[in-house]
Formats: sequence, C-alpha cells, structure tokens
Amino acid sequence: RGVSKGLWGGCAPLAIVESGMAIRSPEGRSDQDALVRPVIAVTAWIALHERAHLQQGDTLLVHAGAGALGLATIRIAAAAGARVLATVGSPDKADVCRAAGADTVIDYREATWDEAVLDATAGAGVDVVMDSVGGTVTDRSIRCLAPAGRLLIAGFSSGEIPSIRANRLLLRNI
Repeated sequence: RGVSKGLWGGCAPLAIVESGMAIRSPEGRSDQDALVRPVIAVTAWIALHERAHLQQGDTLLVHAGAGALGLATIRIAAAAGARVLATVGSPDKADVCRAAGADTVIDYREATWDEAVLDATAGAGVDVVMDSVGGTVTDRSIRCLAPAGRLLIAGFSSGEIPSIRANRLLLRNI
C-alpha cells in the first residue's frame, strides 16, 4: 500500500522502477523541479515535431518564453533551424530567451505585441504559435499566424480558457 510499480511512474509516496528508467536529481535542484524537467522537454518536442511538424526555416512564436516550457520550446525550435520569436514580461527575461536561442523578443506588456509580431515577419505572420497562456492571448495569436499556420495550445496560465472563433480557423486554413 502506498507503493506504485509501473514503467512510467505513478502516484504514490514510493515507486518501484526499472533501473534504466531512474534519473538522479541534479545537485542543487529540488525533487519536484527535477521531476518536471523531462516532462517539459517532451511536451515541447511532441508539440513542435509531432503536432506542428516544425521544419527548418519555419517561424515560431513562443509565449511566456522565459518559462520552463517556453525555454524548452525555444531551444528545440532553434536546434531545428526555425526562426524563433518569444514574448516576455521583462528585460531580464528577454536576455534569458536570447541566450536560449530566440531571434526576436517582444514585450507582451505592450498593447501592440501582436502588431510587433507581424512587423517582425514583414506582415507574413508566423508558421507556428506555442501558446501556454490562453485567454485573449490565444485570440490575438491567431491573428499572428500565417495562412496554413499551426496553433499549439499547451496550457492556460492566464487562468482563462479561450473561445476560439472557428471562422478565423477556416478563413486562414489554420
């Protein structure tokens, strides 16, 4: 009782795993932090490569770029040869995103961040959006997508689940 046995883990105070599935927590990191890191990277990888089919030369917009998922997304997309735009809320976070591989960083506190995205793409829009924020950010992100663009919904950190207008998806073949 209270012990889980399974290939990919389980919900229990203790878990029995195959030795090849065990990973030592890095020094200086909490167990909780060490636990989520592999999940975050896998989430970004699956979203970019299996869902959005990100290709070299694609342009990607990452919201909350300095967050854990944002940084993993930036690194994976940059390694794949994509042009990466990231939104952040402070100059320090902008530096973190640039260091991770973002080509362009936009302050989402600016009322016209979506126009800045379109300006950065010469009006063409982005091929892929990684949206972990939700709410009105999702609606405004749709306006930033190029025709046949791909919208990845990865969470709702704003606390608001968006209502997406289906006509926008249809008209832009998103």
